[in-house]
Amino acid sequence: MADLFGTGAARPGHRPRQDSSAMTGAHGLVGRDALLGQIAAVLAGRAALGPALLLRGQPGAGKSALLDTAVAAVRAHGGRTVHAGALECEAGLAFSGLHQVLHPLREWAGTLPQRQRYALDRTFGVVGGDAPDRLAVSVAALALVECAAEQAGALRIVVDDAQWIDPSSAEVLAFVVRRTGAGVAFLGAARPGTDSPLDQAGLPEAVVAALDAEAAGQLLDAAHPALPPAVRGGGRGQSAGAGRAARRAERASAGRARGAAREPAAQRSPRAPVRRPGALPPVRRAPPVAAGRP
Repeated sequence: MADLFGTGAARPGHRPRQDSSAMTGAHGLVGRDALLGQIAAVLAGRAALGPALLLRGQPGAGKSALLDTAVAAVRAHGGRTVHAGALECEAGLAFSGLHQVLHPLREWAGTLPQRQRYALDRTFGVVGGDAPDRLAVSVAALALVECAAEQAGALRIVVDDAQWIDPSSAEVLAFVVRRTGAGVAFLGAARPGTDSPLDQAGLPEAVVAALDAEAAGQLLDAAHPALPPAVRGGGRGQSAGAGRAARRAERASAGRARGAAREPAAQRSPRAPVRRPGALPPVRRAPPVAAGRP
């Protein structure tokens, strides 16, 4: 394993959807050594295919956990890291994804030539005026990224859920990633079957597959060592990702605990027998009141 994810790496802070108790080892992930080696080479600028990598995997496969681990490791080694996450609700909002990436770098915007600075300001609505040409925005974004990398020593751009990046931002990011030089690395994660300018950029890809049975067993042993054998076996046989098996087993174990805590049937208060609708007596109707009578 590369030094980037060795014992000197900081403990990653996981998102709520990730089970932090399922983390083991120095880098914290089970069955992902090969993928972490690829990621480390990209972020360190040693990858043969260039300083960019796009992770592909189904929802729940563990893409976010890999990105979180990578971000924690590189932040411990200095430089600047931008960690963005695209949102489905902003997929139709032009340049919202680009704003997530460039906003943390705004401290260096003042060093750009005036023409490029105005192009970004108009794109993000900071100043009035007509929207700039897409090429002008792309060139200005590239200039800001390169400036930040030079000033910070290194720049890593990490984008999760890239399938939700709005098309305008995806086009600019693809332009930037294809042209960045030394000191800039890009790491993204997306679901398979998407089609955007970023998908068409020809970036190297790595598949995040489901854990095999052995790795899933290690995950359950680390997260829930006291699971009953029946529950543990079912979780191992249904490993869909880095955390799903553990969460499924945890829910099953909690369900068993709730069932055991219920009051025994012999101690419950007797209930009155429930009469079925068919056994109800016929409804007696009152005789109609003659018209005009009180």
